[in-house]
Amino acid sequence: MINDKGRKALKDTFCTKRGLMVNLRYVWVSFFAFMLVGIYALIALNFSFLNPIAQAVKDFSLTDVYYQVLAEHPDTSRAITVVDMSKLYTRSEVAALLYDIEEAHPKVVGVDIVFQDERTDYVGNDMLVDIAKTYDNVVFSYYRQNIQNNEETEVHSFFTDSVKVMEGFTDMPRGLYGVMKRKVPLCGASGDGQSLSFSSLVANRYAEKDIVPLEEADLDINFEPTVFTIVSCDSVLFHPELLEGRIVLVGGINRLEDMHDTPLGKMAGTVLLAYSIQTIIESREVKYLSAFWLGILSFLIVMLTCVWQDGYSRLVDNSIKNLMIQNVLKSTYIAGLLTSFWCVLLLGLTFIVFCKFNISVNLGWAFAAISCLVGSKSLYSALYNTVLSK
Repeated sequence: MINDKGRKALKDTFCTKRGLMVNLRYVWVSFFAFMLVGIYALIALNFSFLNPIAQAVKDFSLTDVYYQVLAEHPDTSRAITVVDMSKLYTRSEVAALLYDIEEAHPKVVGVDIVFQDERTDYVGNDMLVDIAKTYDNVVFSYYRQNIQNNEETEVHSFFTDSVKVMEGFTDMPRGLYGVMKRKVPLCGASGDGQSLSFSSLVANRYAEKDIVPLEEADLDINFEPTVFTIVSCDSVLFHPELLEGRIVLVGGINRLEDMHDTPLGKMAGTVLLAYSIQTIIESREVKYLSAFWLGILSFLIVMLTCVWQDGYSRLVDNSIKNLMIQNVLKSTYIAGLLTSFWCVLLLGLTFIVFCKFNISVNLGWAFAAISCLVGSKSLYSALYNTVLSK
């Protein structure tokens, strides 16, 4: 039960203008800071010429910073090997490479090449058909492309109409302005129904069970820096130990037309698929804090920033008698430095959470609101003086 003193304190806080303004000052200041950030965001979103900038800001994630920090000590994949076939130009050469790879007894072979039409290399065509019929551990790729009227068309290898093969699409979602690849589709519309993506099929075949269900969804790729063993096409027979029992992805890693923007910079499409497959088989999807909890956490952080800033100011007033030193320690320059160190500390905490639990806590809104605290405090003071004067 609340005693009379407690009821009086609650009444003074929530039932009077002065109480609402004085006792809830940190709430008001934080609210005004987020209000200012919201106004800036609305301006960026409602002016068409700022759309590319708004999209670029939206595409940025603190995970990009984490990946750059982790890049100094990359991990080494023990499950995936990439075979570079950039030097091969005919289907006969590619088919011969696939035969050589099978000699090393890989667990899964993922072919990141679409053999669209039958060409004049009839020997190569026949070899590819034979590989598709003979080996049940080969996953072939196809891609879906948008055409006019928002319709889609699919591009498959020429032999998939007559030979039953494991086949998944390799296209990944992207935005209108943002070209950064962050997600891999697990399943999507294909033909008259749903089809697993290339990455999902490879992962299922490697796990020897359906770890990816036939449900349309996108997975956030974990780009924690990893070294994937790359074997050149003419070295496969000399290093079978690098392929045996592994996932072997076959594709070109030095072709400009197949380079993509990722949080780690430009990356070959085959290596991008390696990251997506690794994310699936190791259950390392990047998880993001929901908007609701992120909003509450950001608001609390901004309030806490207000509290320690005011506490620091009072500490200087009470412990420093020299007026000049007081003014220096309370200057905007020193306050800015302390706030920067505070933000770095918060960034370090989110980095630890990401490394331990693969959870990304994006404090971009909180940092933006902290940068607006000076203006929000001025707004609060103006309103406070107005309320008291009445």
